[in-house]
Amino acid sequence: MKKINDTLKKYSNTKLQSLYDVLDISTNSKEELISKITTQTGLNLLLFQLDKISLTVLLKIYSSSSEITLGEISSSTGIDIEETENQTNILASLLLIHTIKNRQLLSKKMDKIYPILEISNVINLCTEEDLKLKLGETSASLRKNNNSNKIDTINNNSKIILTMLIKSGGILSIEKAKSFFNTIEQFDDLINELIELQYIKIYHTINNFTTYLTLAPENVSSICKTYLNEEIIEENYIYNSYFALINIIRTFDVISNTGLFLTRQMRFRKIDIAKIIESQLVIYDFNKKEIDSKILSKYSLFFLSQLKCLKIYKDTTSASMKEILHELEHPDKLTLKILESLNYKSTDYNFFPSPLDVVDYDLITTSIKIVKELSKTNKEYLITTLLINQISESDFEIEKIIKTQIDKFLKSINNTIDFLIILGIVEIKNGLILLSEIGLKIYDLIFKTPLDKVEKEEKKYLYINPDFSIIIPT
Repeated sequence: MKKINDTLKKYSNTKLQSLYDVLDISTNSKEELISKITTQTGLNLLLFQLDKISLTVLLKIYSSSSEITLGEISSSTGIDIEETENQTNILASLLLIHTIKNRQLLSKKMDKIYPILEISNVINLCTEEDLKLKLGETSASLRKNNNSNKIDTINNNSKIILTMLIKSGGILSIEKAKSFFNTIEQFDDLINELIELQYIKIYHTINNFTTYLTLAPENVSSICKTYLNEEIIEENYIYNSYFALINIIRTFDVISNTGLFLTRQMRFRKIDIAKIIESQLVIYDFNKKEIDSKILSKYSLFFLSQLKCLKIYKDTTSASMKEILHELEHPDKLTLKILESLNYKSTDYNFFPSPLDVVDYDLITTSIKIVKELSKTNKEYLITTLLINQISESDFEIEKIIKTQIDKFLKSINNTIDFLIILGIVEIKNGLILLSEIGLKIYDLIFKTPLDKVEKEEKKYLYINPDFSIIIPT
């Protein structure tokens, strides 16, 4: 690597002035130039001048521990040698690399390119795919370190950044983050402090260039423990058991006995719906409030429809348990069948829509798995873990996720938690969420392989005969 001062010796006043303009330096001071270029905001200004090809070349250079030749860059990136040379000239003009031409001039392929030592300490180029993998590591860390301690108290400005990161799914653009601060210097000092404490990490994406702040996996759990609401509600116990399934049976009985008919306006008769509403058992939400029986009746109808137990014929609703006969004596398996039915919409979905939007099977199973891994957790911690996981696995570009998808993800996550509470898959103890007995059975049904189940069943036993002789099975 080369130092900035070594590279600056080669710079003309014209080149220096160009850099001063890019970095908005009015003093024409080399000391200020060096200071500015090694801050995250200054580096961000320089990298913003580059296109994807330039950033790809730069990534290759800084992936090298020392020097790299022009030919090596060209062969590894697939960019022809002429274009590679053009790109390194652009990078050199921005003081991002140091170049030494091949003195024999036999081939430009042997030109040597060096990273700048001071910049190597602050730059962290990556692809969007790599950044999502890093977010996946952050989510995994949250799942493993649920019992970590809180971090030491830090200043209010640090709290602003960390809280914003938590609420935005563990990732934030530098432009958004610095907009909350009065001066760039104050922001840069704060970012450096948080990086040194291993509370945040910085990434510079080469696809649609953006500088991102992320929560560091090393301390993300402690940070969330510190800044998330962890209200303990004494003697607060919520467990809905199989009440949702009982409501399904009651709804089926009402329809079988008195019918469910459509009016000429293609709406169900009020008297039929009223009977279903009256039949519903009480079910509680996260805050231990009774869910409106009208909503519960919609759930029951939705579940029956998804299970193919209801069918609309002209103005009449036909009801049959044929599709779930095998599961009726196994409520855990019936609950799983309801979850699996969320992978599709029934043919009569318009008549029996879900009371909750944006609930899907994959998110539900992921939520069950994460709650199992956490053992017990407060709601905000679970939401943050799921949100970071959703971002890391999304097919959308990160920029689009931040701008348009976060609220959708949060709505989906909150609906999923409500759904798990209603079905009795999770229970609430003193404000903490954990898998119920039902939830543990569902977890086994979803995640345990057939081999696991066989091994569990094939335990060996000792058999003692009446004469006290022992049979040991082989």
